[in-house]
Amino acid sequence: GVAVWVAVAVAALVCLGVNAGEESKLPNVLFVLVDDVGFADVGFTGGTAIPTPHLDRLADEGTWLQNYYTHPVCTPTRTALMTGRYSAASGVQHPFLVGDDGLPLTLSSAHGGEALLPEMLQEEFGYRTLMAGKWHLGHSSWDHLPTRRGFDRFYGFLTAAVSHDTKFLWTPQLPGHDLWDMERPVMNTTHSSTLYTEKLIGMAEEELQAGHGRPLFMYLALGAAHSPLQCTEDQLRRCSHLHSSMRRRYCGLVQSIDDSVRDMDAALERLGIKENTIIVFSSDNGGQPWEGARNYPLRGAKHTPFEGGSRVPAFVWLPPRLRQEGNASVMDGLMHVSDWKATLGGICRRLEGGQAAGAVQLMESLVSGLDMSEALLDGAASPRKDVLLHYSNARTVYGSATVGYRFGDWKLVVDQHGGGDLSRWFAEPQSFWDWVAPSPVFADYVMEACLIGATYIFPEDQLFIVNEMIHRFALLWSHMHLSFIGMAERGMDRSSEPATSRLSRGLPVLYDLSQDPGETVDLSTERPDVLVEMMARLEAVEEEIRSSLLYVRHTERELQQSPEHSSAWNRPLQLLLDNDTGLAFHGPWLLDPRRLPPGLRYHTPETAFVPPMVLAQYALVGEGLALAALLAVGFLLAIFCGCGCCCLRGPTAGPAAQK
Repeated sequence: GVAVWVAVAVAALVCLGVNAGEESKLPNVLFVLVDDVGFADVGFTGGTAIPTPHLDRLADEGTWLQNYYTHPVCTPTRTALMTGRYSAASGVQHPFLVGDDGLPLTLSSAHGGEALLPEMLQEEFGYRTLMAGKWHLGHSSWDHLPTRRGFDRFYGFLTAAVSHDTKFLWTPQLPGHDLWDMERPVMNTTHSSTLYTEKLIGMAEEELQAGHGRPLFMYLALGAAHSPLQCTEDQLRRCSHLHSSMRRRYCGLVQSIDDSVRDMDAALERLGIKENTIIVFSSDNGGQPWEGARNYPLRGAKHTPFEGGSRVPAFVWLPPRLRQEGNASVMDGLMHVSDWKATLGGICRRLEGGQAAGAVQLMESLVSGLDMSEALLDGAASPRKDVLLHYSNARTVYGSATVGYRFGDWKLVVDQHGGGDLSRWFAEPQSFWDWVAPSPVFADYVMEACLIGATYIFPEDQLFIVNEMIHRFALLWSHMHLSFIGMAERGMDRSSEPATSRLSRGLPVLYDLSQDPGETVDLSTERPDVLVEMMARLEAVEEEIRSSLLYVRHTERELQQSPEHSSAWNRPLQLLLDNDTGLAFHGPWLLDPRRLPPGLRYHTPETAFVPPMVLAQYALVGEGLALAALLAVGFLLAIFCGCGCCCLRGPTAGPAAQK
């Protein structure tokens, strides 16, 4: 008997030794994807308004990706990350909307297609894949969930945005809660940034305790800094120096991100795996100025083809054994979010002694990501010469047909919407008195007053549509005001910009980003030769997108002949009711009891969507609140300016009084 136990112990030690060797060969990966964080909202990009000490430290120790791009809205970016190709080539270039199927199932090895990023790491390199946070790539069937698309562990939410505290969906069109542990709905009111960080740390601890020795892919997809603007009191106090309360609340969410990265970094140290872990940080798109974010000096915002929509804060931190002497702390070459699949695969193959996929192999495709491993590990030049920021050839509820395309230092923008309010430059308020001056910052204060009033009138699940109506009114007022006075934020003169007239007619505009990173001067008429070349290059990319979509749509159509995977548009909205708690959860819409977890049952609400008449009432109330607040503030300003000017000592009295 003793001999048997000794033999078992020796075998266990041998297995542990083998596992330890395997673990030391391939690195763990922590990928932190945050939501709607603007280019100017972190310190390592040069931002000074919002403190992010933990992000800045890791970026300083690692490599800031200075010319790193995503798509200008969240679902397309997440699609590009998972598939390793431009989102338009997968048919998911638009925001994920109610009733949409999301990322096609055929883009997955589970259904005979090319492996997604977590599937590749699982199948080719033996990774354990863990995810906590926002999925937002479809949940119209159980097979669309992350647990069926390459993730061994999942804790998070499936849709675009939920309350950071209650986890109730932040829109009246999608009723119910949205928080899942694997494939079962759960409840937890801990702030989302803290909750998802703690859950991911717990998963990593359990995987290490299991002793399998396999490398870990840890995907932390935080819901911050997406609205609703909810943060803790401590995080809000760190933002007391900012002059707009909306900006302060947004800053509080950025603080929650910095805290999460701090906690993850400390956990990696405590677990003894940081020295063998690659850390990647990226926002999913540019910030939303109407929710307190800033991308200045970049132009535009989320949803736009300008730099402020897609050029985002990002860095990579490499463990010491992967760092090369003399590696630059800043990589100024082009990189796109779709490159991570090929890059992580290239690093793994290189460490295993094989040949990386390489830029040469993937350059045959104009829509696939490139292997950036040599650029990141060896300091070589980036193999990427161009990047498709956004491509939409049809109108959507979020805007018109738009294209953003960069080749070298040249940038081509086509916007059938004519630019619009979001194509401006949104700078940091410099004092309390900035909002009195003719500036869209004034719209922040109007919206804040209206939103505070709306919270006393409408329930939480109906605030989203009121919020949207107030935003639209405030932006409309701001646009009319700026047009009247002929100026833009921080003294930029829109009336003298040649691109304005071309944008307003939906014509292509051209910028030289090496001389004009803020996209202020259109060179399309001065350099028609470059414009023709850029349009020709874009046409070649478009042709490959069309070819890719033909394959995706054909194979997806064959798959949807099965009742299990029929289109979500042809099914009623389903809620899941928990028999124990009585709570309703928003979940997979496919009515398939065979895959329903025990204790849950399906329920179809009488009204899946808010009726149009109710939406119209919300719109009227929202605009009424905005108009009332505008008139009230204007009246108070008139009294103040007319009767109290003699009490002011000068322009510095405002900030002093604010303190």
